[in-house]
Amino acid sequence: MDILSYIILLVSAIIGGYIGYKLKIPLGAMLGAMVLTVVVKLLLNFDGNLPSYFRLGMQIPLGVLVGANVKKEDLSSLKHLWKSYIVIILSFLGLNILVSLLILHFTHLDLPTALFSSAPGGMADMTIISEYYESNVAVVALIQLFRNTSVMVFIAPMYRKFIKSDVTSSNTSQSTKENIINPIQRFLMTLIVATIGGILINAIGVPAGGILGSMLFSIIYNVKTNKGYFLPILRIPLRIITGFFIGMNITREAIFSLNEILIPLLIIFIYVWVVTFITAFLVSKLTKLDWQTSLLACTPGGMAEMAMIADELGIDSPKVAILHSARLISVIFLFPTIFSLILLLF
Repeated sequence: MDILSYIILLVSAIIGGYIGYKLKIPLGAMLGAMVLTVVVKLLLNFDGNLPSYFRLGMQIPLGVLVGANVKKEDLSSLKHLWKSYIVIILSFLGLNILVSLLILHFTHLDLPTALFSSAPGGMADMTIISEYYESNVAVVALIQLFRNTSVMVFIAPMYRKFIKSDVTSSNTSQSTKENIINPIQRFLMTLIVATIGGILINAIGVPAGGILGSMLFSIIYNVKTNKGYFLPILRIPLRIITGFFIGMNITREAIFSLNEILIPLLIIFIYVWVVTFITAFLVSKLTKLDWQTSLLACTPGGMAEMAMIADELGIDSPKVAILHSARLISVIFLFPTIFSLILLLF
């Protein structure tokens, strides 16, 4: 019965993900897969856990998705942006901890849930890593979704309407259309390298070692060979599988605890605005980065979305993309380690 239930739930996730994708809602494929998985899981009264090999197998492509986009030029460019990077990471970390303490004060949520809910990473990354720290996965996933959505619904349109920039984008018509010969071969080679890294780091016992190891090995491989690649066609299936994973970790008890989520959502909404403008102000004052570029680089949204908005507004989109890449990678690598130390103290 377990195997049949898994098949039914996976099919449900695919249907839900497809519906969410077609509705064109933010992170629709992931959200649709997650919601329908939870609904069918409750209807089946199924409480089985996913096998460990599935979790590892799902984390590795996520690591490739981030790591294969980091190029040698990005690391070279980061040398000139290191001050901005330091200010962004320290500001985000400090505000992350402050917001977590506020969530703890005003709700009954536990510390791991508060820390990962307010971490400025991706929804999938933070939710998956948070599971290793026994947080409330449902709350983490929904608050992370809310943060990403609020950026795209409220902040991004404001930028398009009010920011007028005289900065000419250095991305102008520099369409680096590499002649990608055999993209499938490149992807498979990247995936092999990432799998080795994911298995090795996971075997050491590092929390979320699959995603961290695959990302690290993908970055090294791409920087050394410039042949790292992630097939764009796999983005939606990966989001659906991630939604399925998150949905499988949401229990009936977790759903009943969602009545406590309104206050954290309000805190996160204020946090998004505060972290954006305070960090952008500090970056523009302490470094040579102009205000408009600082603003987009410090908005805790998706890297691709922020880079596209920067390009559309004529702002320095390569710098925005590089700083967002560095931010996301640092949040995935550094923040869980720092959170572990915090959890040991408390």
